[in-house]
Amino acid sequence: MDNNEIDRMDWRKLLSVKRISELGGCENNNSSKSQFEDPRSHFERDFDQIIFSYPFRRLQDKTQVIPFPEFDFVHTRLTHSLEVASVGRSFGKLVAKLIKDKEEEEVVKKVFENNTPSDIGALIAAACLAHDIGNPPFGHSGEDSISNYFRQRKFNFKKYKKVKGKYYHFNDYEEKEEVDINIALPEIKKYEDLSNFEGNANGFRIISENCARGINPTCALLGTFTKYPRESYLEKEPSNIKELKSQAKYGFFQADKDIFKNIANELGLIKIEGIGSNDIAYYRHPLAFLMEASDDIAYGMIDFEDGCRLGLIDFEKIYGTIKLRNKKNKLEEKEINKSPKQILGEIAELDDSFSEDKLKEFNDYKQQLSYLRSKVINVLIHKCFNVFKNNYDDIMKGEFDKDLISCISDDIVKENLECIKVLIRKYVYQHPPVLQSEASGFEVIEYLIDSFATTSNICFTCGEEETAKQKKMRSLLPEEFQPEDEIQVQKLTGEDIYNRVLRILDYISGMTDKYAVHLYRRMRGIEI
Repeated sequence: MDNNEIDRMDWRKLLSVKRISELGGCENNNSSKSQFEDPRSHFERDFDQIIFSYPFRRLQDKTQVIPFPEFDFVHTRLTHSLEVASVGRSFGKLVAKLIKDKEEEEVVKKVFENNTPSDIGALIAAACLAHDIGNPPFGHSGEDSISNYFRQRKFNFKKYKKVKGKYYHFNDYEEKEEVDINIALPEIKKYEDLSNFEGNANGFRIISENCARGINPTCALLGTFTKYPRESYLEKEPSNIKELKSQAKYGFFQADKDIFKNIANELGLIKIEGIGSNDIAYYRHPLAFLMEASDDIAYGMIDFEDGCRLGLIDFEKIYGTIKLRNKKNKLEEKEINKSPKQILGEIAELDDSFSEDKLKEFNDYKQQLSYLRSKVINVLIHKCFNVFKNNYDDIMKGEFDKDLISCISDDIVKENLECIKVLIRKYVYQHPPVLQSEASGFEVIEYLIDSFATTSNICFTCGEEETAKQKKMRSLLPEEFQPEDEIQVQKLTGEDIYNRVLRILDYISGMTDKYAVHLYRRMRGIEI
C-alpha cells in the first residue's frame, strides 16, 4: 500500500527492527555472525551502539548552556542526553501498556511477540541518547553561525527564486531567466540545507551513515529520532504548516533524502497533505512525541537547576516584575510573585509522594533543589503522557501535531512552567559568559568553514589551482574529509560542491567546543 493511502499508522510497522544496512543506507562491514548468543533485544542493541559510539562520546565536551570550562559541575550535552534517556525509558514502559490497552488483539500479539515494555523503553531511550548527537560546537549558536556563513556566500550555487509559482535564475545584476522546476528546485533545496543548517538533520546523517563505526540503527530508532520528518524546502507548503510542530524545522539533508524515504516507507509513516509532488514531508512517528517530551522536561529542569546552583537564579527570592526582551528585541514585563522554591514546590505537590516535612529535613538548598526536581520531573512525565494518551487515536492518524508539554491543561503546571521559562531566559540565557560563548562561536565556526570549505569550490581537473595557503589549510583536513579525486570534468556541478561542503561540515560539526577553539587559535597564530 502506498503511504498516501495510509490513514492510520500500525505498530507492527512502526517498530520495524530492519537495520539501515538492510535498506542500503550504509555498508555494514561487520556482518559475520558471532558464535555467542546475544542476550539483548534489537532496541537494547540500538541503545548500546549509540552509547559506545565516538559521536556520542564527544558530547562530553559540548556545552549545554553554561560554558563549562569555568564550571565543571554543570551539565554538558552528554549528561543532558543521559538524563533525557532516563525520562524516555519511563515513557517507553508507559506507552507499552497503552498499546496493550488500545490496540486490537492481533496487533498486540504481534508487537509483544518479540518485545517487552522494557524494549520499547530502550528504543525511546536510544533515540533520546542520540537527540543532540548532530549539534555542532556551541550548540544553537553553532547552527546559526554555519547558516549565516552560507547565507552570505553563494559558493557557486546559482541564485534561483520562486516568483508567482515560477522559478527563475537571477544573475549578479538581478536579471532573471525562467528555468525548469527540475533544474531549480534541487539547487534551492541544497542551498536551504546549508543556509539553514539544522542539527537534527546532521544527527540523522550521523546515525544513518556510520555502519562502519558501529552504528547500524533499526528503522524504528531512526523514526523515533526524527522530530521533523521533512526536507528543508518545500515547493508547496500545506496551508496549516504553522500549526504543525513536525514541520517547524527539517530532519534530513538532500544527500540523505532517499534513505529517509525508504525508512518512512518501511515504518508506514503518513505523508503530509497539500505538499508539492517533488516534496518530502511526513507526520511524526508516534514515539517521536515522547522523545521530544523527554528533552523538553529534562532541559527545562536542567537549565533551571544549573542556574540555581550557580547562583544566577536566587532559590529563595521573590522576583516580582521582570523585564526581558522578546525575539523581536522588544521589552516585555513578566510578573513572578513567588520564589523558585515555591514554583517548583507547587508542581511537586501534585505528586502524592511529595512531603513538605521531607523537604524541610534538607538544610542545604541544593539538596532541596534536587528533591523538588525529582518530583517535578515525575509530575511532568505523567502529565505529558496523559496528553499522549488522550490524543492517542489522533496521533496514530497524523491528526495531532503539537508538542506534548505545551498541551498540559493543568493550570498549576502551566503557570509555573511559564515562570521557569522566564527566569531561565532572563538570568541564564542572558548571563554574560553564555552570551560571550555564543558570540565567540560565530567567529570560530565561520573562520573554520572559510578556511576549509574554499577547497570545495576548486576544480582540480579543470586546471584550477589552490593558493599555498589553501593547500596548507586543506592538508589539515583528516583524510576522510578530503575532497575526493575527480574524474576529468569541465566544471564542478552544484551537486559536487554541495557534497564536498557537507563533508567539511561533517568534520567541523563533529568537533567539541574546546577542540574547535584550540584549532582556531592554532590556525590564527594566536598560540603556537
